[in-house]
Amino acid sequence: MALADMGEAPQLRPEVELWQLAASELQTSGGGD
Repeated sequence: MALADMGEAPQLRPEVELWQLAASELQTSGGGD
């Protein structure tokens, strides 16, 4: 996984992952009223 990430797009992969994670956390934190 780490190798694929670094070999594929270490600048796009983490950004998208972080964005998705942040969005997921925000929605789970308070996004279902």
